[in-house]
Amino acid sequence: MEKLARAFFVLTLVFAAAFVVFFLLYFRANNEQTALVIERANLKQQVTTLNTELNRRGVYQQELERKILALETEKPEPAATQVEEIDRLTAQLNTLQDELEKKNAQISLLSTSQVSAPSEREKALQEDIVRLKQSYDDEYAKLQLSLRKKDDEIARLTKTLEAQGSGDDQVKSLQTLLNTTQKDLAKVQTDLDSAKRQVAEGQTEIAALKTQIETYQKGNQTLVQKDQEIASLKTQVADLRAQSTQQEAQIKNLNADVLTLTKEKESLYQQLTKERVYQPIPPGESDAVRYKYLILGEDALLAEKYKESAENFQRAQLKDLALDVMATVYLRKRDLAYQKAISLYYSEGFDHYKGNRFEQAVAPFLKAVSLAQEVKTDYDDDVLYYLGLSYYQLKRYTDAETQLKAVYAMKESTFKVHALYYLVRVTMDAGKKSEALAYANLLKGFSQYATFAREAIKTLGE
Repeated sequence: MEKLARAFFVLTLVFAAAFVVFFLLYFRANNEQTALVIERANLKQQVTTLNTELNRRGVYQQELERKILALETEKPEPAATQVEEIDRLTAQLNTLQDELEKKNAQISLLSTSQVSAPSEREKALQEDIVRLKQSYDDEYAKLQLSLRKKDDEIARLTKTLEAQGSGDDQVKSLQTLLNTTQKDLAKVQTDLDSAKRQVAEGQTEIAALKTQIETYQKGNQTLVQKDQEIASLKTQVADLRAQSTQQEAQIKNLNADVLTLTKEKESLYQQLTKERVYQPIPPGESDAVRYKYLILGEDALLAEKYKESAENFQRAQLKDLALDVMATVYLRKRDLAYQKAISLYYSEGFDHYKGNRFEQAVAPFLKAVSLAQEVKTDYDDDVLYYLGLSYYQLKRYTDAETQLKAVYAMKESTFKVHALYYLVRVTMDAGKKSEALAYANLLKGFSQYATFAREAIKTLGE
């Protein structure tokens, strides 16, 4: 039984380990799915941001083209400074076009790229972050330099106009150009502020991307640890399965050994039974017969045939048999056989009593009573009580009164009051008026039967 319990425990551990492995694999797959969803959302956000930037750059490019066209229309023969200004703005336009082409290339890359291995994706993101930041810094520096040059040009032109005075058409044209240039500079300043804000937003995005990268790295480390734990658990499961297989083989071998030993035991017992079959004993050898019964009682006890053992010990009459130092040992064996047999006889008789088979109930109760005279058990009063009730149901009132009086005489019997109640009924049915009245007077002292006792006394008094 212990082997089976150990095998069951090992199988339970195998099942628990398999469940843990399944849970870890499910947890890992769920994390990978969540990471893929987050990555796709980030890529979509980056594409949206770059599209917005591309649109804004396109509007800015159209504005610059419009300004250049207006300048060329106003001054067919521009001065040297104006030519420089137009060239500078044209260069700036070319720069913005290059920047737009780069943004378009980034958008195409982000839109068509597939999710690759975590390490390659993180490396590409970091390179894009560094390149975008550098691009924003360069653009910001260029615009700052352009503003400073514009300020210097405005100051120079203002001084020239103040020195020459007003009234000249060229001066008015230059003044108009200066005003237009100042407006353009104001717009450029606005664009610079917007670019600065975008740079700040880009840095915030960079910080967020770095945080995500760190989170992914930690997640990768956790997954590596989980993989190691899963591998360890798989090893343990394999070891447990191997142990379980070995123990199952051992259990099979032990079961085979038990079966073999059981067959040998049965064979030996059958052989012993044949050898100890009772044979007629010549006159004068009665003690030999009693020893034979003693041996048969001991054998039946070992075979757990308690009724047979009790009958053989009764026939052996141990009190008058010379057993010397073994007398105590055999008396203990006899008492054990008697106690077991009394329990069996009582159960048999009680089953008959419950089934209203009162005639069949008497025999096992009587056998239990005869055995109870030699040994004390917990069934002494039970046997006498139900034997008395069986006699009462069979209308054997004298026998019933004898058994119930014996129960009532027991000081510690749980059936004492009930036996007195049935003594009243038995003697009343038997026509023993004086005995019934005496029992009824005793019974009225017990509350559970007081009403019945008073009615019986009233009936008997009439």
